[in-house]
Amino acid sequence: MKSTKKKFSGKMMILFLTLFMIVGASQLAFAATDEDTNGVQSVRALTDMGWWGQRVVGVVLELSEDVDVSDLTAADFAVRDTSFNPYFDSGDFADPSFMKDQKVVDVFTVADPQTLLENERPAGPGKYVVVMVEPNFNGGTKISVSGGMMANPNQPTEIIISKDIYSTSGSLLAKASSEPLKLTGPAIVNRGVDQFVHGVVENPTEGLPLNYDYRLPADYNPARKYPLVVYLNGYGQGYFPAADNTRGQLICDGTPQFWFGEQNVPVSEDVIFLAPQSTRSGQSTAVQSEQVAELIKNFSKEFSVDTDRIYGYSLSMGSSQGWWLLQNHPDLFAAFIQDSFMPNNQEQADAIAEAEIPMHLFQGQYDHLFGSENAIASYQRIADGYKAKGLSDNQIDKLIKITVFPDSAFEAQGPGLSTPSGPFANLNPDLPGPRIDRHASMVPAFQNPETSKWLLAQSKALTPYSEEITQGPTVVADSTSPTGYSVTFVYYNPNAEQVQLAGDLTLLDSTTDSATRLQPEEWETGMYHVGGVEFLRDMTKDEEGNWSVTIPMHAGALSYWYRVWDSSQEWENHRIWDPASEKPRPEATDENSTPFRVRNNSDVLDAVYVPYDEKQNDATLESRATYQLPIADASKRGTVQYIPYTTILGDEGFNLGIYLPAGYDPNREEPYNVVYASHGIFGDETDWMIPGSAPNILDNMIARGEIEPTILVTMGNHFTDKSLGFNSYNMQNAADNLIQVIQPKIEAEYNASDERTGRAYIGFSMGGMTGAYVMNNYADAFGYYGFFSGNGRFAAEDYDNIAAMIGDDAPFIFMGRGCFEGDLTSCNTIRDEFRSRGIPSETVLVPGAHDMMTAAQQFTIFAKDYLWEE
Repeated sequence: MKSTKKKFSGKMMILFLTLFMIVGASQLAFAATDEDTNGVQSVRALTDMGWWGQRVVGVVLELSEDVDVSDLTAADFAVRDTSFNPYFDSGDFADPSFMKDQKVVDVFTVADPQTLLENERPAGPGKYVVVMVEPNFNGGTKISVSGGMMANPNQPTEIIISKDIYSTSGSLLAKASSEPLKLTGPAIVNRGVDQFVHGVVENPTEGLPLNYDYRLPADYNPARKYPLVVYLNGYGQGYFPAADNTRGQLICDGTPQFWFGEQNVPVSEDVIFLAPQSTRSGQSTAVQSEQVAELIKNFSKEFSVDTDRIYGYSLSMGSSQGWWLLQNHPDLFAAFIQDSFMPNNQEQADAIAEAEIPMHLFQGQYDHLFGSENAIASYQRIADGYKAKGLSDNQIDKLIKITVFPDSAFEAQGPGLSTPSGPFANLNPDLPGPRIDRHASMVPAFQNPETSKWLLAQSKALTPYSEEITQGPTVVADSTSPTGYSVTFVYYNPNAEQVQLAGDLTLLDSTTDSATRLQPEEWETGMYHVGGVEFLRDMTKDEEGNWSVTIPMHAGALSYWYRVWDSSQEWENHRIWDPASEKPRPEATDENSTPFRVRNNSDVLDAVYVPYDEKQNDATLESRATYQLPIADASKRGTVQYIPYTTILGDEGFNLGIYLPAGYDPNREEPYNVVYASHGIFGDETDWMIPGSAPNILDNMIARGEIEPTILVTMGNHFTDKSLGFNSYNMQNAADNLIQVIQPKIEAEYNASDERTGRAYIGFSMGGMTGAYVMNNYADAFGYYGFFSGNGRFAAEDYDNIAAMIGDDAPFIFMGRGCFEGDLTSCNTIRDEFRSRGIPSETVLVPGAHDMMTAAQQFTIFAKDYLWEE
């Protein structure tokens, strides 16, 4: 990556390398006696990745028994760590003058330190005391040995215990002492590294064995195709046999972890990440590059990779492999990013222009190793190739971009000034400047979420220089939009004669009594996208067959679909959901298993997610953006699947939608609470999963600690007699089917609660009305009911019978509707009838009409404020 500086004194270097060559970096001994530990069994570091590399973020103390941590605070511990980063500064990392006090921010216990890998604070009873410190770039753990980057196997972190530590049974486990405890072994958990799987290509077609690491999405599903991101590392991150520094490419510059939501910058979708570690042993660029090409091709066969969406990016010397691969394997990548890169040559530029591979180049203006003039020249060679082909400036800009970062784009890496070395270090008379690494442009590049968004929008299945190449909705901040955001919808169909964007996207104004429908461009605060009258907007077709239209939209999950006229498919005004959508849906195997909306070509819904902009000035829209948009951290997203089942009438092939929360444990001691959700008359089992946004709402609430992890079950209630059309929804059959078939199946096959207090029923419209049948026949089945825009029809005797059946253990009843549906008079009447019989009940009015977007708002309030409350 960058030229190696002296890291050790001569004697220490000899001693370290002797130990290292004998036992290997991962097995260096950490000497510790009972006197050293003062009752502490072991002292290990917890490390994490920052943008600029690996660092210590905590110390884990192992005691002999479970610890009583109730009276321990951050003030009872002092942690010292090096303020010297041996990778960026010269000197001796073990020099005591570099040791500084760290800020202790938290103390808690865990039973198993491995829970720290995926959980920031998995507090619970245990014999391990975790002392967390404020993350600090200074004191990074990465060092260079024989030219190769590796984690420091003898990190000098220390901890002082200033208060006696007792067990939960009252016995003294460790005495307070002013003597510091040193680490007794390597890091116990390495966040951002341990999640990766290490592999070795033992017998590549040519060259030496190739080390590599990969990571799959948290909820990897082999039935789904994922984009593959391939990282080509810099020089120092490569594998040096003399150092045996495997995984050196993972501990430097944190973009491998960024792709999994661990750097607080959103990534638009889940990816598979592959990081081959080039072997620094005299192998040529051609040999190393051919190894990478072979690995990618074989890896893509083993895992569920979308071969139209393989992306590459490189750093420093890895760019030489990037240029070589793009020249010699132009069909391999859908797009490529070069960071802090070596210049290309004319042959490479010509090959890229011929293949029309989208690229984005990033370089520091004062990169001390390569400068920026050669980077600009590399860009120009490719751009000139496109000009020679007759491409327009707009088409060229879609294919080749360059960003040159000034010093202000780089984060400061500590106090003082930088005195970089390298052939271009003295380009500017103002250097040395801030203590920054100008040769790591990948960090500011990926700190901008637009970089990964651009990369993942590319696909070999699309014409690269089309005016609109990103299929599906693309949401962009737009100062000219009344809402602050515009959405461009793109649907690819070269055979279609006409296409319209459709959806629940007309506006109604809540500040007036007018029923006049308004267009998205007329939006003002107080207006909301609503259903009831279908929004239609003609889309424009380009020469490549892409149909597109752009409209302003306010925040939230908003329902849309397309209407298509395509004689080649015998489509006449045919409704379809967006084919670019990756939202899970049931797989239809026959007429029985076809969801009702598809079978009847009725309101086939998709959803687009629009963030909140302050110019919208609406707390409701801000809340919708908070809960209805997919949670940025992919590891905190639950999973959605559809499973077949046989209805109460004996019909096979129908589907249940199942949402399982992130981290679902089928063996958890306490079963998960369950919400059973019914749709309206026009709907099916996909309604709550897609336009109703229930999985996103639950993901966000669970992550925010506002609701405990919950299972969601959705069902299609059109099964009585398919020939009856909408009349196939029989509410009594639906109620019986839920209680007698669906509920037992879920409780038998999932770790789901069988207690009424752990079960809730919700329904929209006719699904809400079905709740009356459930309550009248199975009053003790649920502890919570949510009727959204559809009240049950109850007679006086019904209330009395329900109250008699449930006794003193009354359920909670919630009812609501949208303000454009009417007022709460009928809801409040039912509420008061329940209350008069000792059954708690609440009502709510939200801004919306009779659609699933309104149901989503009601579900948010119900779940956040009432669900699972004692």
